[in-house]
Amino acid sequence: MRTQLVLIALVTAVMGCATVNNTVDRSRTVKNRLSKAGQITGIAITNTPQNAVAEGLASDIDLALPSALATAFPNARIVDAEDFGQSLLRTKGYLAHFSAWRAAYEQTGVMDPRPVPHYAKAAGGVSHLLLIRSTSLDREKVTMGEALRAAPCRRATCWGNANNIWQTDLKVIAELIEARTGTVVWRGVGIATRIQEGSREWDFGLVRIDSTKGHSLETLAQKMVHIAADGIANQIR
Repeated sequence: MRTQLVLIALVTAVMGCATVNNTVDRSRTVKNRLSKAGQITGIAITNTPQNAVAEGLASDIDLALPSALATAFPNARIVDAEDFGQSLLRTKGYLAHFSAWRAAYEQTGVMDPRPVPHYAKAAGGVSHLLLIRSTSLDREKVTMGEALRAAPCRRATCWGNANNIWQTDLKVIAELIEARTGTVVWRGVGIATRIQEGSREWDFGLVRIDSTKGHSLETLAQKMVHIAADGIANQIR
């Protein structure tokens, strides 16, 4: 029995005490001109732009945001991206107009506030629009110190292979636009950071590092979207 325990301890020492696996909310506000969150009586969410790195990420975010906003603003009417698109489609010419308005804003960085009240009215008279500007999904190898600063570990999860730790960041940049004036009253980014140990394989008795096997960006993103969405909602609140 003692021999078995010693063997287990030796294997644990070689493989690492535990797998680093920790996801945290690092969302932040860049601009906030909201005088009172209580002024938000309804939010229409625009569709999320497609991300070339992770197919399906945009639709996952579109699905996560309504629930997050409904939790943060239980008395507000939340119009999801699909319903917002349908409301624009029902109003003749609005969908094409909105697409052109959004494209112009992205290209120039200057928003034309005049159409915003009409978009809000088409969505049922919401008080605000949540415009999703862009998303990014990045992964890089980090040191144990960098990992601990980005996502402090809980209990024994800090102990792993210190030479094989990877940080994945999902960022969703968003703006809250006041429908009445067409001005941005809040700007921020929902950030979900996941610290994870890379996978390992044994090769001729030696450890071979394989940083991607079993940890694809798409798979990780699916587990992180709700944290980023909740981060946006909580930052606005």
